[in-house]
Amino acid sequence: MNLKIIENFLPYDLANKLAEDIYETPGDWWSEVFAGGEGAPVYVQGGSLNSKEQKIRLNSHIDAMFHSPDVVYRFKRSTDHSEGCGCYECRFREDHILGSTFKDVMTNEMGIKDPVLFEQFISVYDQGDFLNVHTDKQRGVAFVLNLTKDWKPEYGGLLNLIPESNSNEMISVLPKFNSLVMFSLGDEGVPHFVSEVSSRAPHSRIAISGWFNERGEYEE
Repeated sequence: MNLKIIENFLPYDLANKLAEDIYETPGDWWSEVFAGGEGAPVYVQGGSLNSKEQKIRLNSHIDAMFHSPDVVYRFKRSTDHSEGCGCYECRFREDHILGSTFKDVMTNEMGIKDPVLFEQFISVYDQGDFLNVHTDKQRGVAFVLNLTKDWKPEYGGLLNLIPESNSNEMISVLPKFNSLVMFSLGDEGVPHFVSEVSSRAPHSRIAISGWFNERGEYEE
């Protein structure tokens, strides 16, 4: 596994403005996503569930599935944008993720000769949110641009990577503000997870995450 971490990746003012924009985004812009078991993930638009009973039902399902071998998670994320959307996420995507800011580092640091963006989204982990172990097979190189200020390890929300599936070794990465974390996944992926955010965390853990592939690789 090739793991690279670049601190102070963006100019401070740009990273700071991105973080401010995310925290100021209205709640109805987010989708809360739940997954547990073999069924498709449940997306609830608006960052809040339709009813208290629905949230209790979904959380109870996740609790029941937590110890299963299936991928189980709960957090908020951005989803599809309308054509021509000019929001801050779309502008950042066009100007930086699809531009030289990200593509150059994918080539120079991760060895992707012709990087193609597979997907990118904003993730918001509130208290109690988590992402259990999964591998992301055939996703090329994963990246996480951390935008959370003043985060401590005891708040949870750490990215944890297990280099070998049968190994006792684990690498924990603190979501340090303005750090870009990249790791190669290969054909079989790399087991990794995000630990649960503590009920004592003072604010949400936020990041822009996604994957780049080599052009023509893993494409149908």
